Amino acid sequence: MKELFSTLNTRPDGVCNFIDASKWFGKGARIVYRQYATLFFIFAIDASESELGILDLIQARAPRLAPHGGTVERWAGRRVGSGEGSGEGRVRGGLGLG
Repeated sequence: MKELFSTLNTRPDGVCNFIDASKWFGKGARIVYRQYATLFFIFAIDASESELGILDLIQARAPRLAPHGGTVERWAGRRVGSGEGSGEGRVRGGLGLG
């Protein structure tokens, strides 16, 4: 995970929000991520998921965390989606697993 974070953290602004994640999660895995201030929202997906759909999910949900004092630590282990228990993925340590 340190290598993945280092890779994302050193990418310049304005580059694509999708990267190949085969070396971390196996063949065909992709990372979809978005950074808001100091928070990274990172999803590891396979070919069955839409990269743009996941990016849309991040863009729709992440800004809503700020009014609630959201941080990676606060949201770790909660389900992705509106409220506490909706959505299909889980977030652990800032990494969306879905």
